[in-house]
Amino acid sequence: MLIWSKGKAKALFKIGLSISIISAFMLLFTACVSDRNSGQSADSENSELNLAVTASINNSGLLEYLSPIIKEDTGISIKVISKKAEEAVKACEAGEADMLLINDKALEDKFVSDGYGVGKAELPNNYFVLLGPASDPAGISGQNCTAAEAFKKIADSKAVFISAGEGAITNKKEMKIWSSGNIKPEGDWYISEVNDMKS
Repeated sequence: MLIWSKGKAKALFKIGLSISIISAFMLLFTACVSDRNSGQSADSENSELNLAVTASINNSGLLEYLSPIIKEDTGISIKVISKKAEEAVKACEAGEADMLLINDKALEDKFVSDGYGVGKAELPNNYFVLLGPASDPAGISGQNCTAAEAFKKIADSKAVFISAGEGAITNKKEMKIWSSGNIKPEGDWYISEVNDMKS
């Protein structure tokens, strides 16, 4: 969802409108309420907006694509602050960033309910897909099973599972699925970070 701050409401609304139109994929976009923004005008040509985002969003190339469009449309330059989702939220809460762009609805909802964001508009949501090799070592393909059932098949067969690692939004979703089946993923078959493969 899109939420803009009190101090920069007009400019942030313009930016949000641009992103809402241009973005055709799943993101949460939030503006931070910060005392440092109070009374400041964001309409001057050389205005800069500090945007706290997760690394996955920053690495997607979206902001690199959108920034010049936003600059041309609003006169505002985007300064990206790339952090883990929780750290990005804290940056906004501390007034280090004007807007928040993450893909964690639970963090987003708490951020809003705690009073740090205002003027929200909905954007699309994330979808998570379980991918595996054509050899299908866990025997999941064609079984029409739930994610929890697929995870159980993976754990039972000890088929290699690669997690995005702690701190990633996909990892949080993954852990909820493991927990729903009372499974603790561990062992040689479970790779908690892609970097583990290099060791």
